[in-house]
Amino acid sequence: MDNPKLLYLSILLIVLLTSYLIAMRDNLPKLIKSASAWVIIFSCFVAGYGLWQDLNNRETILGKKNASEITLRMNEDGHFHAKVLVNDVEIEFLIDTGATHIVLSQEDAEKLDFDLSKLIFWGKSNTANGIVATAPVRLQSLKLGQFSDKNVLAYINQGIMKQSLLGMSFLNNFSSVEFQRETLYLRL
Repeated sequence: MDNPKLLYLSILLIVLLTSYLIAMRDNLPKLIKSASAWVIIFSCFVAGYGLWQDLNNRETILGKKNASEITLRMNEDGHFHAKVLVNDVEIEFLIDTGATHIVLSQEDAEKLDFDLSKLIFWGKSNTANGIVATAPVRLQSLKLGQFSDKNVLAYINQGIMKQSLLGMSFLNNFSSVEFQRETLYLRL
């Protein structure tokens, strides 16, 4: 919106509010009381929406009820995400049952100090975006909650990825993988 139009609408709003207040001057206390009630109601809705967003952006809950169980809550995007310590660096992964392996985005690979210019992208992976080249790497350590592993095979994707993936090679480490509504249970 351009400035002259904004100025015009602001003046129009002031004129309308002033004329309304003049017309309602006999009932001004009642008007103020009603306006205050609406401000409080609106504030409650805004606060409630903010709290709802916080609840939907729940962090991963790790083994709170059972030491041999990792519990992940569904994110607001409808997917399960997990913050995993890889080589002592926190990386956020997307749990992907459609992925065969652990796949790192180039951005996350650089966080883990992999030199992309020295990698050989000789592998091929079929993705929703077509065939992409991959480079195999070894992760010194991988830790999620009570689960940890060493010398883990992973792949760095040469294509563009929004987020690294924890595929079936990771999920197969668990005795049970169970989805219940908005919760994913990984049992050791």
